[in-house]
Amino acid sequence: MNKILTEWTEKEEKELLEQEWNIIAIDTETNQQEWYGQKIHGISITNGMVNVYLDIGKDHRLLGTAKKIIDKSIYVIGHNISFDAKALTNSNINVFEKEWYDTMVAEHLLDEQARCGLKELAQKYLDEETISWEEAVKQGIHSEKFYRYALNDTKWTWEIFHIQKYKLHENNLVTLMKEIEAPFLKVIANIVTGK
Repeated sequence: MNKILTEWTEKEEKELLEQEWNIIAIDTETNQQEWYGQKIHGISITNGMVNVYLDIGKDHRLLGTAKKIIDKSIYVIGHNISFDAKALTNSNINVFEKEWYDTMVAEHLLDEQARCGLKELAQKYLDEETISWEEAVKQGIHSEKFYRYALNDTKWTWEIFHIQKYKLHENNLVTLMKEIEAPFLKVIANIVTGK
């Protein structure tokens, strides 16, 4: 189920928080790639059942809803998760105490020659037609097209994670991913954020 929230309501927040959010995939939409001075336009989060986009740019109170959902999680999946962790830190949301999984890093472990962009992986594993960020924003960051783009990012990240985890197991790469790569991602992100 996809949900797009452009304004905060107590009812919507309550319904979301009643869901199970132990394991989530997350993606942030920001105003720039550089960490310093970065602002979040929106956050998409999925638990595999509910896929929600919170349009922070339209209603900043939705950032509080995102924080409450993320605080409930213990395992966070992302594609280039260090970027999202830094963006979230800029908005006072801490994911550094969670266990991390990065679909981009996992793909590199599985195939060092592979193109590891999310859109490439969505085409490779899910046979999805994708659009670029530039195409998504043509109608604006508050458009239905952009919302679908953002929701697809977490949906695909979630689905790719479930495919990759079996491939990592088949190739005896689970320990390397969990005990070396994922913690190292936090070290790299820590250098920038100081968390």
